[in-house]
Amino acid sequence: MSIIEKEHYNKGDLVIVDDKKGFREIAVVLSATIPMYHRKYEFYQVFSVREGHVYIVPCDLVQGEIKI
Repeated sequence: MSIIEKEHYNKGDLVIVDDKKGFREIAVVLSATIPMYHRKYEFYQVFSVREGHVYIVPCDLVQGEIKI
C-alpha cells in the first residue's frame, strides 16, 4: 500500500482527508471539484469509508490517494 500525492483527484479515488487538527478519514471521491459561487475555492465531495457520511472538503485537505 502506498500514498500518491496528485494535483487533482478523480471520481472514485480512495484518498486520505486530514485537516491536521484531529479530523482524519479514508474516503472515496464522489465529485472531482465543486467550485463555489465566487469560484475562489475548489472542494471535493467525498464519502467517508469509516463513518458512512458524505462530506464536502476543501481540496487542500486531501493528502493523497491510497494505492493498494
